Amino acid sequence: MSTRAPEETTTRCVAHVCDSVAAAEECASRRACHGRSALSAGRPPASRRAARRAAGRHDRVEPRRRPSMSRGAGAAAEDARAARDRRARTRRARDVSGLLAIDLAVPAGMGFATPVNPLAVLGLAFGMVTTYRWAGLYRRRFSQSVLDELPYLVLGILVGFGLGAFALLVDDAPTCGELFAGLVLTVTVVIAGRTLVYRLRRRRAPRHAQRGGTRVLIVGTGAGARELARRITTSGQGAALVGFLGAEPDGGALVEQTITAPVIGDYADFGEVVETFGVNIVVCAFPELQEWQLAHLLRRDAPPDVEVYTVPNGYSMRRWVGPWADHIRGIPIIPVAPAQMRWVDVVSKRVLDIVLALVALVLLSPVLLAVALAVRIELGRGVIFRQERIGKGGATFTMLKFRSMHPAREGDSQTRWSIVGDQRIGAVGRFIRATSLDELPQLFNILRGDMSFVGPRPERPYFVERYSQIYPDYEDRHRAPAGLTGYAAVQGLRGDTDIAERAHFDNLYIDNWSMWQDLKIIVRTVGSVFGRHGS
Repeated sequence: MSTRAPEETTTRCVAHVCDSVAAAEECASRRACHGRSALSAGRPPASRRAARRAAGRHDRVEPRRRPSMSRGAGAAAEDARAARDRRARTRRARDVSGLLAIDLAVPAGMGFATPVNPLAVLGLAFGMVTTYRWAGLYRRRFSQSVLDELPYLVLGILVGFGLGAFALLVDDAPTCGELFAGLVLTVTVVIAGRTLVYRLRRRRAPRHAQRGGTRVLIVGTGAGARELARRITTSGQGAALVGFLGAEPDGGALVEQTITAPVIGDYADFGEVVETFGVNIVVCAFPELQEWQLAHLLRRDAPPDVEVYTVPNGYSMRRWVGPWADHIRGIPIIPVAPAQMRWVDVVSKRVLDIVLALVALVLLSPVLLAVALAVRIELGRGVIFRQERIGKGGATFTMLKFRSMHPAREGDSQTRWSIVGDQRIGAVGRFIRATSLDELPQLFNILRGDMSFVGPRPERPYFVERYSQIYPDYEDRHRAPAGLTGYAAVQGLRGDTDIAERAHFDNLYIDNWSMWQDLKIIVRTVGSVFGRHGS
């Protein structure tokens, strides 16, 4: 219970009301220059909404000071993004460095203090760090408990000792007693070290919250969002609640027990609010949005350094356990941010594309020659068909295919969707389309960098513009390079199939990308080719 004098409380409330109005008016002025999203159509201007929200509010987290606009809005925005990225990198490095030092203490001590094979030390360190990273033990968590992490801590140590044992078998194998002693020592050091780190973090939590180090935005304004806000303010984890995003409940009043945060914007204000208030954690708590609206909002406006979580429906009746489980005083939260490809992922995917394309061209060269000869006999000159398609970021490129029908009128191929029953298709054309052999020239597109082996299938500019207007998440599929095959394609969504469903599977692939998923799609594509499931 606060003992602050009434005069001091009143003064702080008035000051924070002014901050709220000023920050919201700044967001509104920038939106007036850039246009508003469809999510906020029909709403009154943000400055008037902010004035109504701010009246009578209690204290709240002040927005971060914006950089000077003297060099222009573009330069100031770049400075703000660069500063936010630096803060994010520093915060991540600080969060990870202490835990990493604890986890590597035993391998480092073994390497310096004992004549152990260096490969065994590297195996132990690699196994522990890799397992802990997979289990999410290096990411920021609201609930930090060694007891919750204990199964994964022991698993990582066992994996590390298993890798190290292979190296030790090469020369002098350790005895069972030595292995057991090393195992006990490692478990003791890791548990004690992490317990100390978490205790220090909890002790620093109040000061961390006052500085606004962890700034949380709740997307949603319903009863579930207000209950989550109450638990955040009483969690003692050093998190500062910035406010709510969404429609104002109960005529704009959002005061319930100890909650002192306002509704600081509509859903369309998401990007502006995150940047203005320096938000680094977003929690979606049953917002009044459809699934595709929420997904489109996060894909478009969530910066890569902001962590996004959601509260699952029916959480009170489910077991929220697992390596990625986290909770805020009993309310589970699940990370939902789209997968971010690191530079090593981009390079790895590109190397895989080049290697597979070269191997495929060598192995399939007789098939390419046979198809080209058959097309030439059936259709005459012009074996390769060239067509403009849309790739990553909306960039256009010329896609190559084997011609499967007689040439159409100028422009007809760019705007005609289905060719089912077209009399221009001959026997060869039907066969190469059914087996997807007409797509083989796109191996050269992959070598040139226009496409990838796996990704959303590229479409013609006319249909991209048309479908982007009808299906709001259609253009989200251009976040990744176009592919020779894709997740939607192996689901049977090729040719004249449902566009909304194709966009859903393409975005699902991008949001959950992994190299293993690419390999699975390639294997399934080979199976579908032999099963003649082409277009």
